[in-house]
Amino acid sequence: MLQSTTSAQPTSGKHGRCLQATPPKDGAGGRSQGAGATGRAGPASSAARWRGVYWARMPPRKLRSANLYAVTIDVPRSSGWRAWNADRTQFDARLIAQERPPVLGAAVERETRRGSDYVRVRVAVTVEAADVAQAVTLAWAAFQAAAGAPGAWDMAAATAEARPAT
Repeated sequence: MLQSTTSAQPTSGKHGRCLQATPPKDGAGGRSQGAGATGRAGPASSAARWRGVYWARMPPRKLRSANLYAVTIDVPRSSGWRAWNADRTQFDARLIAQERPPVLGAAVERETRRGSDYVRVRVAVTVEAADVAQAVTLAWAAFQAAAGAPGAWDMAAATAEARPAT
């Protein structure tokens, strides 16, 4: 049979007489031999059980004042337009795969070609975020996941622009 590890002693408090728990004097550090692995003498209190049930039934927390942002990312390719044409279908498929909350939409908006060895790709991403910094961070993460090999992109020359989506 389990025994209690604390004793209650009456004391005078602000609101009259109350009970104050005192630690055991057996030197076991608050654990008795029969307390088991948890160190408690009995089952969890009803308040602790209620708190666990209460939080389990709470709906998932929404972002504080989440807004929609339209983020455009311009990144030049290190390779030419012929290599980009070969990689474009895979890039589009990986970019579409990133469309899950908080990234609501992503697509290649524009390609700028200058000569045979320069292509600048503009990607438009719609993001639900609490602020602009979070929106740009989420859009950049979606682009990096879709980009695949980072050696094919000139990441140092990348630019991003964010504005509220309409």
